[in-house]
Amino acid sequence: ASARPSGVVAAASAAEESAAPSVPSIASAVSAAPQGPHVVVADDDPTSRAIATALLKKNGYVVSQAADGAAALELIRGSSTMALLVLDLDMPKMSGEQVLAKLRADVRTSTLPVLVLTGATDSDTEVRMMDAGADDYVRKPLEPERFVARVRAVLKRALLQRA
Repeated sequence: ASARPSGVVAAASAAEESAAPSVPSIASAVSAAPQGPHVVVADDDPTSRAIATALLKKNGYVVSQAADGAAALELIRGSSTMALLVLDLDMPKMSGEQVLAKLRADVRTSTLPVLVLTGATDSDTEVRMMDAGADDYVRKPLEPERFVARVRAVLKRALLQRA
């Protein structure tokens, strides 16, 4: 297995690491997942990351974590099983906004659903992120039921668009 970037908290399996990056397919990521869709939670705040991860795991999702934007991008580009990115905006090395722009500019990741999770409270940020290609936007602190419902809704819409 290769060395992990410093911001990667938990990552995909060794089998995934050895696989060549390919175009992520939401349908195959969801159907191939033994426990549930694979979600990356990218947030530099360990408490927020732990809460989001615990909620997702409790609801059957497979979760990888990244503590900064660069690590999140590396995780996503290194795996074809990612079904969703939960993305904080204010992170070191690369902001969530920069990660979103890079994902949308790359044909391999341009359709990966992104749920922005942020402490920003101004509506201008929300509008800017949605215009930049975010699929949904949730403010911190997390409301557990609302967060999980938004994750399910984003994944449903992604599957319907690809059907």
